[in-house]
Amino acid sequence: MSHTSVFNKVKVSSLKLLQSACEQLGYSFRLVGEGKVRLWQGNVPGAVAAVKLPNWRYEVAVNSKGEILYDHFGSTPDSFKYLGLMTQRYNELATVDAYVGVAQSVYVEEKPQGYREVIVELE
Repeated sequence: MSHTSVFNKVKVSSLKLLQSACEQLGYSFRLVGEGKVRLWQGNVPGAVAAVKLPNWRYEVAVNSKGEILYDHFGSTPDSFKYLGLMTQRYNELATVDAYVGVAQSVYVEEKPQGYREVIVELE
């Protein structure tokens, strides 16, 4: 039985931004060649990048379509928070990147409640 899941809510269009997000969070990011990321059932076809998340047995893979593929088998119950943090940080960076040069101001603000907010000022 395969334990592979596909996380389709985030489409990775920039490996550079994903790498920056991982570096900010202290996650290990690497570019890979075809079939160089292994999940429970075998190598991931079309894998272009891999991320090692804390408390995950297997790396998270990003394929050439920008899909995030993962196998959480053997991970700790709280391990999904690390995937969520990675995708959240990627989305922040992608939003900032999209508005640089378009908006008057764009930045990320830490909120006392523990979350981050992207602020875009158009005028």
